[in-house]
Amino acid sequence: MAKKAVLFDLDGTLWDSTAETTRAWNQTFAKCSDLPGFEMTVQTMAGLMGKTTAEIAACLLPQLPLSRAVEVVQLCCAEENAQLLRHGGKLYPGVQELFVQLAQLGGVHIVSNCETGYIEAFLQYYRALQPLVDGFLCAGETGRPKGENITALCARHHIDSAIYVGDTQSDLDAALFAGLPFIHAAYGFGTVDRPVPTARTPLDILPLAERLLAQ
Repeated sequence: MAKKAVLFDLDGTLWDSTAETTRAWNQTFAKCSDLPGFEMTVQTMAGLMGKTTAEIAACLLPQLPLSRAVEVVQLCCAEENAQLLRHGGKLYPGVQELFVQLAQLGGVHIVSNCETGYIEAFLQYYRALQPLVDGFLCAGETGRPKGENITALCARHHIDSAIYVGDTQSDLDAALFAGLPFIHAAYGFGTVDRPVPTARTPLDILPLAERLLAQ
């Protein structure tokens, strides 16, 4: 029997951590002597969600050499992980129920462009989700783009048929790279450039996933 799975992006798809993350990053910036008075907003953070560390560094801190900007972003990520372990982000309504249902359909996995420790913080804070998630992979672990990580996770877990769920154009591009059907989490942060199956709430994902995995 073919092994099926639904793979998820994290930010803007399963939760919204922008408030806690922005607070953690601004606390880190305040400790950096080469960033006097630098602060970011929740809106800026939302626009960075889904990007890799290097992409965020280049976009957010162009005034610094790229190597230093990457170092600062990595410091920010370490602080955000510590704060998210304590305070968490906002889980989108229906995600836990969705995972319970999808676990009966096939595996549930997470593939994100985040740094190492971020998905772990998500699962540590929302402990009820831990037994429902079969695996995860992030750019911080592999240094690879999301499309390659989707392919690698499917190979690692011997997945024969999968779909990817995300909220941004980069998520769609990653799914196309990996050759997977895509569901757009339209309740998240981003848009996509073509018609695709669309979920207005997390629970909308279930019937779409059932249909796509049955094809």
